[in-house]
Order: sequence, then structure tokens, then C-alpha cells
Amino acid sequence: MAQQPLKELTNAEKKCLIRFLEGYDKYESYMFAYPLSKRYATSIMQDKAELFFSNPRTRHFIEELRECTEIEINLKPLTKTELKCITLLVNGTPRQEAYNKAHQQFKKCKPKTLEAKCVSFFGTERIKHFIELHAKRSKELAANPIEGEFMPHKAKPKSSKYKDRYVQDLRDYLDIDPGFFEPVLDEEGNPKFDLNGNQLYGKYIPNIMPTVAGFARKIRVHRDTLHYWSTQTHSDGTLVYPEFSEVYKSIGSVYEHFLLTNGLMNKANPAVTIFALKNLCGFKDSKELTVQGDQDKPIQVITKEMTPEDASHAYKEMLEKRKGLPKK
Repeated sequence: MAQQPLKELTNAEKKCLIRFLEGYDKYESYMFAYPLSKRYATSIMQDKAELFFSNPRTRHFIEELRECTEIEINLKPLTKTELKCITLLVNGTPRQEAYNKAHQQFKKCKPKTLEAKCVSFFGTERIKHFIELHAKRSKELAANPIEGEFMPHKAKPKSSKYKDRYVQDLRDYLDIDPGFFEPVLDEEGNPKFDLNGNQLYGKYIPNIMPTVAGFARKIRVHRDTLHYWSTQTHSDGTLVYPEFSEVYKSIGSVYEHFLLTNGLMNKANPAVTIFALKNLCGFKDSKELTVQGDQDKPIQVITKEMTPEDASHAYKEMLEKRKGLPKK
């Protein structure tokens, strides 16, 4: 029976294997090719990575790619420190400086000792091989960045989680009344009416107030992300998401409507309602203070509209009145 040909690699699988052959370990290579897997536990993804690389099909394509890229079979993958050092060197950092930045644990060593370690590190055939490989890959990406599907993950711009449907989703989330009156039903479950044909209602039932945290939890983002979307601007100062910003700013009026309505209906804790109105809606306690002098000698207030001479005269009169007050 003829052996069936192996299924071709997907783009993600190919990206994973190329990443692995560039010196990254199995877990980092797998997470680079499947970034959405970051939401799962590390132990689970490590098992998935190990299972993927232990598959005979995967091993076959690793050997095939090794032949294409001229990588030795028994080459030890790079550590994080070695990878950082090589990346700095390829990006134009001087050799000694790249080694010092990557190997912070040797910063207390003497300069001669540090220089010797640097020469020894860059003199190994293994490190030379990976430097050539990364330099070649960097030139390929610079020459054709559009087709750079193997571009390192950190070089990719972070894509926003914002979606246009969030504007309507937020409108629907805020479109709710503070509460409702429960209809009065008869024994058969039908609504009752009075003699004038008006439907009868019973007690008032408050609804749960929509909040920023509630909507953020609904779409699985942080509440600070919503605020960032509502205030994010272009270089010219215009809003990036003006429609979302407009709806987001209306949340304050929703808070006020809910708190006042349910508070006046005696369906909310008074202390919590007062606290929320002050902190969420900008309410303040107002005190009226009336100050008046004698009929023949009214109190003079110094204002910025007064001339220096008038202000000086008013200040002298105030001092004279203070001297005439009885001592406590």
C-alpha cells in the first residue's frame, strides 16, 4: 500500500517551526505562532507545544526545513540571554555593549575579565552561526517587509481590540430603565384593569444599574481600555473613535438617572446613593452663608476690580474694626 503524502504545513505551523529553528525553545515558538493561546494556563500550552513537536509529521518538516536553512541537526537552541545579545548585535549595537546589556550578572566583573568573556562568547561556532542566520533574516525583512511572515513578534504593532460594533453594544447596554412597576395579575395570570380600562400595577422593581466595569467585563477588556478608546486621538488632535467617545460620555447621565430615580423611590441605600452621586455625578453639599454689616457701615469686600487706593482704604477700615472688637 502506497504511503499517503503528508499534509502541507499551515502558515502558523510553518511560522512555529521557523521560530524554533532560529533558536527559540518549543514553548516560545508555539506561543509566537498561536498568540491567542496566551489566555490559557502556561502548563496547558507547554503540553500542547510538546505534543506538537513530538508529532512525526512535525519532526519530518523540521528536518526538511533544516536542510533548506542549512542548520545543523544537533545545534543547541539559544537561551534568552544569548538571543538578546545576538539581537542587539544584529540591530547595530557594538559587540562589547551588546554583551554587557545581555549579561547583567557580569556587570561587577573587572573590564579585562568582561572583555575576555565577550571574546569567548562571540568566538564559538554556534554563536557565529546564529549571528549569520539572524542577520540574513533581518536583511530579508528589510528588503521585503510586507512578506515578512516570520518577523519577530515584538516588531509587530499591537492590534487594538476595538471593534466598530462596540458603539451599538454600549448603546444597547445603557438603554435600560431604572426600574419598572410589576403588573397586577389575576388568578389565571392575566393583567388586571380598573373601571376606566387602565392596567393596574403593583410594587416598583429596580433594575441593575449599568456601569463601565460591567460593560468592560461583558466584552472582556479592562475598564481603563474603555477610557483609552474614548480619549485616544490622532496626531492632529482628532478623536480616533468619536462615536464611541460620545456614547461613553453619556454614562454619567445614566448614573444620575438611575441613582436619583431609585433613591427617590426608596429602592436604594441612601448612604450608598449619596456617595455615588457625589463621586460619579459630581454632586456636592451646598451651604448658604450670608454676611452683612451694620446699616450705616456695610462690609466692604476687596475685589480685583478695585483700584489700589480703594483696596488699601478698605483694608485699613477692616483693621480698625478688628482693633475695636472686644478681646476673647
